[in-house]
Amino acid sequence: TGEPRLVRDRPDEDRLALAADTVILDMTSQRLEGRGAFDLSISDHLQMSADAGQLDAKADSLHLHGTTLMRHRRGGANHQLEADEVHVELQNGTVRRLDWPTNVRGRLQDEEQTTWLTASGGDLWLVEGRLDSLLLRGSPQVTHRGHDTERSSRFSAQEMVLVFAADGSLRQLEALGDATALSRIVDTDGQIAINEVKGSRLLIDLQDGAVVAVRVLEKIEGRYLPPEQESEQEGTNP
Repeated sequence: TGEPRLVRDRPDEDRLALAADTVILDMTSQRLEGRGAFDLSISDHLQMSADAGQLDAKADSLHLHGTTLMRHRRGGANHQLEADEVHVELQNGTVRRLDWPTNVRGRLQDEEQTTWLTASGGDLWLVEGRLDSLLLRGSPQVTHRGHDTERSSRFSAQEMVLVFAADGSLRQLEALGDATALSRIVDTDGQIAINEVKGSRLLIDLQDGAVVAVRVLEKIEGRYLPPEQESEQEGTNP
């Protein structure tokens, strides 16, 4: 007890460091339990915290519970995801996948844009320490806003896949099942218009903090409300 800290060195890689108020180590089962202020540093880019956690060295996995927080920083990207529970799948001590079995919420932020999300569960895949893709389950809701634009968008679907660029920034969203993309557009004269696209499968491309394309791959349905009509609609602005 006190402030114990465990460090696992990995040749030519970042070290995995774990700290907690209390650490219980079972050498027979190769399991470690941390209670109170459980902090995990997996690399210079990925840190996690929770009320408690267990490391299973044989299974190469972690289970964090209580109030859990994942922080991933790379370049100008700074992402945070919160949940009550998360399973971490390791591969030779490196994180391969994070699984949130229940509600997950958070913020994805880089130099160009901020994206807020909520979902009933999710899976985050990493490749060589870099974010690759995030699967959101259970009718996720995603709100996107570019830092240098007055355009904001909301996306909803039964499931959603978010794809990241090598620098950690969000570059694409795929919305699956009853998908809707709703964008609020401010014209050059300050007038507000609403663009709505619906389909079974939408592919949304992001560039320089803006939605540059919404491709409908199955079952298209859409509408555009110019400023004079939009002003008559209530509760539609994202």
